[in-house]
Amino acid sequence: MPAERTYRLRVRWLGPLPTERHDAALRLTDHGAGNAEGRSTEFGMQRGRWELVPGVADGASLVFETEVTPYRDKAGRQRYRGPDVQGTPEEPFLYLSWRVRGEQFWIMRAKILLAPLTEDLLSTVPKGGVLETTVSRLGGRGRGQLQEWRVVGVTL
Repeated sequence: MPAERTYRLRVRWLGPLPTERHDAALRLTDHGAGNAEGRSTEFGMQRGRWELVPGVADGASLVFETEVTPYRDKAGRQRYRGPDVQGTPEEPFLYLSWRVRGEQFWIMRAKILLAPLTEDLLSTVPKGGVLETTVSRLGGRGRGQLQEWRVVGVTL
């Protein structure tokens, strides 16, 4: 792998905001929140164990950005460093997460796999380039969903 380089990742949420879902009260009750009526929830990119980083509205989508630095570990596996990277060496990912405001349990999450960020793909990203993927569903994908990442632009 060439010298370490940091890449900008953009995750574009295309689904409805979980906080606006008509079934939010049911989902909260199903996940142990007790009486969910009137409870405030929050949605964002998960950083560490409990922090949520909010997205930025961009037309009909909500955009989350982060940075990753790929590297090889002692066993030769491609790994990723970054403030929002979760998972194991075999399955690194990002999480979009939904929870009751101030609570420490997740109602639902979307796992955004980083496996498609291969050396071949990363070698095509120009300096200042942004890799983007889209997500439109939470849950229902026990092992995550392979993301299609594409170069979308250059930042300054």
